[in-house]
Amino acid sequence: IGTGLFLNCGALASVNLNGAVTVNDYAFAGCKSLETVTGLSAVTEIGNYAFADCSALKSLTLTSAKTIGDYAFFVDADDAYTEISRSKILSACR
Repeated sequence: IGTGLFLNCGALASVNLNGAVTVNDYAFAGCKSLETVTGLSAVTEIGNYAFADCSALKSLTLTSAKTIGDYAFFVDADDAYTEISRSKILSACR
């Protein structure tokens, strides 16, 4: 999925990444309505800020991820932010 392809696409609620191997930097950043991402079984790389500020996204199942970029799942809400640790995600993938 190309760099910034869906950047700040407020209307995007779900996406199927069937066959995608890489989710590049900022691919879905700012997609505040994005709730569901499916077809992640082939994804091995998630770029920096790829899903940053996707505040409606509650969970993803990553079975093949080898690389997760900086702030890939960063959400900033009224100065209270969350960043899922890469080590926790990668250990869950093994």
